[in-house]
Amino acid sequence: MFTARFTSDGSLVQRARSGDRGAFGILVERHMRSAMALAFAHVRSRHDAEDVAQDAFVAAFEKLDTLREPQRFSAWLAAI
Repeated sequence: MFTARFTSDGSLVQRARSGDRGAFGILVERHMRSAMALAFAHVRSRHDAEDVAQDAFVAAFEKLDTLREPQRFSAWLAAI
């Protein structure tokens, strides 16, 4: 077992790519607040921001193999 708090985004992305859904869950937990804030800034509704953030994470999960620099997960997620 690894300690998520001390695990880099890059390591979590690699683990998620290998099928570790828990690793992707940690990425979601780690970046949900910033994803919600960014989404809210665009849609100005908490409910809609939740939908937008969730859609972004689903898209990120589906496209995880296209991420060239795993350590830049948060910037890549924001672009989605």
